[in-house]
Amino acid sequence: MRYHKTIDIQFNIDTNDADYKIMPLLFIILLENAFKHGVENLRENAYVHINVRAHTNEVTFEIENNFDEAQDDFKTGIGLKNLKRRLELVYPKKHTLTLSKTDREAYICVF
Repeated sequence: MRYHKTIDIQFNIDTNDADYKIMPLLFIILLENAFKHGVENLRENAYVHINVRAHTNEVTFEIENNFDEAQDDFKTGIGLKNLKRRLELVYPKKHTLTLSKTDREAYICVF
């Protein structure tokens, strides 16, 4: 609401069991970054797409957003460093974190 513009937000959940447990607020930094470094600087056509899948003892969280390439500052800051550290502490050798970027889109996947 504070951006006063239309943002295409899609949140999809695909799970065969609702009893999966993950560390609370584990993915919040990724959502915050999608808005702070993406949608906040766009004037139009902003989007954030989130997909969560939980199957066979594996949880996958994917977030994709677009950004203003003139504001391109795609680098790993303290938030992503903290996320990497949390993943190492809570899920040692049981996770993967993938970051990728094109000219106008950033994509992050954790599983």
